[in-house]
Amino acid sequence: RTDIILFKLRGEFAPKRIGVSLGGSGNLNLIVRLAGALADRYGGHITFMNILPEDYTADQKAHSSKILVEAIRHHGAKALYRIEVASSDKPLDFLVERSAEFDLLVVGATKVRFLEKAVVGPFSSQIATRSDCSVAVVRVAPAVKKIMPI
Repeated sequence: RTDIILFKLRGEFAPKRIGVSLGGSGNLNLIVRLAGALADRYGGHITFMNILPEDYTADQKAHSSKILVEAIRHHGAKALYRIEVASSDKPLDFLVERSAEFDLLVVGATKVRFLEKAVVGPFSSQIATRSDCSVAVVRVAPAVKKIMPI
């Protein structure tokens, strides 16, 4: 696999207030590790945000929360953190509004089709463009297997 982290910087990079959108599970471990490492390095604190659709059932919310708490528990950083669970059918607008509260917002890249060459999708691209703070876009790309020997 290949880990990709792209930064859109605004001002000096010394993030003390780090916001993290916990989105899908594909990038979750790398997102959590990156936020923890940066918070430890710069003496910061982390706000982990889990944004769920408004129509999620109680069982879906509980399952989502369980997965995220496990990932956060194993992040290994010493930094202080808090977890926020929010309901919104407009996660892009929610994150852009919240970006003013942070020095850095860490998000996962949305999946792109197999043959597309884009590293990040439109969701993370818009967050990077519209946010008031620096943004780190994280993507874990699966290793590509050779189909034919060269």
